[in-house]
Amino acid sequence: MKERNVLLSVKDLVVKFRVRGRVLTAIRGISLDIYENESIAIVGESGSGKSVFTKTFAGMLESNGYIDEGSIIFNDPDLIDTVVELTGTANWLIDYTKGKLNTYARYIAGADTWKKMRALEAERKAKETLSDEDAERFDTKLKDLEFKRTDAMNLRQTFDPKHEQARIQETTAEIERLAEQIRVVEQERKDLIARHRQALQADTTYNTQYQTQMSQLQAQYAKETSAAPSAELLRRNELLAKEIYLSVGRFGIRRRVKSINQLLNSYKQAMIMGLDLDDTEVRRQVCNDILYVRYTDETPERLHGECVNDLSKVTYPGDWTKVRGSKIATVFQDPMTSLNPIITIGKQITSIILKHQNCSEAEARARAIDLMKKVGIPNAENRFDDYPFQYSGGMRQRIV
Repeated sequence: MKERNVLLSVKDLVVKFRVRGRVLTAIRGISLDIYENESIAIVGESGSGKSVFTKTFAGMLESNGYIDEGSIIFNDPDLIDTVVELTGTANWLIDYTKGKLNTYARYIAGADTWKKMRALEAERKAKETLSDEDAERFDTKLKDLEFKRTDAMNLRQTFDPKHEQARIQETTAEIERLAEQIRVVEQERKDLIARHRQALQADTTYNTQYQTQMSQLQAQYAKETSAAPSAELLRRNELLAKEIYLSVGRFGIRRRVKSINQLLNSYKQAMIMGLDLDDTEVRRQVCNDILYVRYTDETPERLHGECVNDLSKVTYPGDWTKVRGSKIATVFQDPMTSLNPIITIGKQITSIILKHQNCSEAEARARAIDLMKKVGIPNAENRFDDYPFQYSGGMRQRIV
């Protein structure tokens, strides 16, 4: 039996929205694989997140929505294959990147000591201010109170001043009560921090022990990070430099340089933390909001790699142009959410064809009419210049 390829792989997807000062989770931990030539039905009650989930595939989330965790890997062969030309500028940027990585590589040897120093600092910070548990407790309580106060303020705006004075006064009193609760919680947090700080200052034994331990760790870290990187690390860094350039080579020069520096900062932090950069999955995670391209081979004229198309990380408009409309499309239940009522049907179809296909306006018109015939639009040539209101609901859906 022929093995089918996974076209779209969603892993542990979490989507959140910022609403009135709070962050609400719309989708939590969705995972599924869609294979080539497969149809899949997503079933759920209204408000369960079906539309939000499908919008993530094409980068169509509302402006206050974002993907908080997880990945959406789109395995399209046309998008995976990546080639960048090795111009003089490209070679200079690769050498610059390699030099920076070689400088950062010395931090790898001190990763364990660095972790011990951070743990010691975190312990002192918890004693001096708040532990993570206390900080989270206060933040949760304050956010809840602030949300309730905002809701009450919005509700007050809906009342009629002429006929609902009693309700306005009642809501105003509720707002003042919530404001007082917020003030009390904030004061409780300040008082607790002050008590922790005083207790720490009085604990001379702990302070002496802390300074001694930190000085020893700092001296050990300085010694560990003073050695030159090994030949193996230098070879690995050359590979990383090429992968970084493959990942940003499609950008304009200004964005390319900015992205290289962004990735260098990420790799520097990864080396400080001692992450295993020989693992391609770790390198993909380090790339963060830039699509990771794995190096495969090269010639004197160009670099060749394979892009890991994680749609959850796509931020560059040019990347979405290659995906949305060319590879992935969404047909909404109401076609008028996609059709412009004051532009003819033909112009709306041809504008998309011209954007994604290399053809003239005449060729785009011919292709559009052919598509209209394929979806069963009667008398397509004459209906080409009609407006959406002149089509039935079913015909509009077929146009979309």
